Formats: sequence, C-alpha cells, structure tokens
Amino acid sequence: MRPLFLIAALAATVALAASAFASSGRQQTDPVPTLPPVPTPAIPVPPPPTAAPAQYVLRVGDTMRVEGGSLGCQVTRRAGRATIECRPAGALKGRYGTFLTKRTVTVARYRSSRTAKVVFAAKHRGGYRVCGRSSRAAQAAASCR
Repeated sequence: MRPLFLIAALAATVALAASAFASSGRQQTDPVPTLPPVPTPAIPVPPPPTAAPAQYVLRVGDTMRVEGGSLGCQVTRRAGRATIECRPAGALKGRYGTFLTKRTVTVARYRSSRTAKVVFAAKHRGGYRVCGRSSRAAQAAASCR
C-alpha cells in the first residue's frame, strides 16, 4: 500500500511541476480591451392588439370619423343607392371628396362648400373616365359634370 501512495504522490508532484513549467513559458499579455456597444436607435414597437378589429354595419344616416385625422364619412342615399361619402373636415373649397356605391366610385373637387366638379368616375370591374381640361382622357370623355 505504501508503494501505491508514493507513486500517487510522485505523479501529483510531476503534474504540478509540468503545469507550472508550461505556464511560465507563456508570454503574459494584457487582455484586448473591448469596445462599448454601439447605441442603436430605438425602433418603435406597435402596441399589442387588444382585440380583433371591429367591423360595423352602417345604415343611411350613420357617420364615422378617422381617429387622429380630419377625415370623415357618412352614409347617404343618392339616386336610390346607398353611398359612402368621405371628405376632410373644415372648409371644402379646393379639397376632394369621394363617393362610393356598390357599383361606382366618384372623386370630386369642391368649388365651394355647396358645389363640386367630378374629376374622376369609374365603375367597379368596368371603365373609368377622367374629367378636366388638362388630360387627354378628359377631352375624350363625353359626360363630365
């Protein structure tokens, strides 16, 4: 038992000496300094949805307004058809409005708070016309009011 203990002690001594000898041969160098992280601009994260988007059924006479903007819409009846009219709030002169039915879409430019001129008209899955003096399509259009 005694020879086994001496062999184990001798092996431990050789291992310690070898590790000390190996580490003394290495060059001691200063660690490379690390650079601070580069700041990145904050990317806005959209808020998590609170619920599924709501869908509403509107009737003639109902109105809606876009949150945070000046755009509003109302449901009216024109030529016997339900129409969604959308336009900006405030003075209308020089601004545009849209008129959307089941069959057509019309864009008009307001000349005053009471009158407007059609500048574009189209049928869903059909043709369109552009009205006005400045376009060739308008010159070819037979009926723009």
